Amino acid sequence: MKLPNVPVGVRQWAYGIAVAAAPILVIRGVLDAAEAGLWVVAAGAVLGVTGGLALANTPKRGAHAA
Repeated sequence: MKLPNVPVGVRQWAYGIAVAAAPILVIRGVLDAAEAGLWVVAAGAVLGVTGGLALANTPKRGAHAA
């Protein structure tokens, strides 16, 4: 099954939401810390943006590779 080609900016935004929501869900008691980590990793795998380092180093709008 081929996933739709989602623009990098949308993937970055969605991954940022997942990373920000994880600790909130832990504090609220919806997830425990281990589950939150797994959900963040799963979101990164689905979105193709894994890890905070990769999120910070994805191309920015208007930037180009030299």
